[in-house]
Amino acid sequence: MTFHRWALISVKPGVGKSTSGIFLAQALHEAALDPLLVDSDKGQSCHRWDELAGGMPFPVISKVSRSLDKTLSPAGPRRVIHRAGADARRVVSPRR
Repeated sequence: MTFHRWALISVKPGVGKSTSGIFLAQALHEAALDPLLVDSDKGQSCHRWDELAGGMPFPVISKVSRSLDKTLSPAGPRRVIHRAGADARRVVSPRR
């Protein structure tokens, strides 16, 4: 089985990371793939939407990083984004 990691990243709030994640996971599910959505955003939008929908057709895991806020200092966002990009196979950075 092949695994692909995608990262939807941006230090700016409200650019559509959670919405894009839900739609991307749904599209992968409809393509007969088995997506796993990990919601590490402090707001936990994907996790809340999963609960409100009575469950998505794919698993949604909530994994908040307590240290991420500390890392996102004025000097830190670029390093965090670089690390997420290095760990992912594909990186999407929504912008408004």
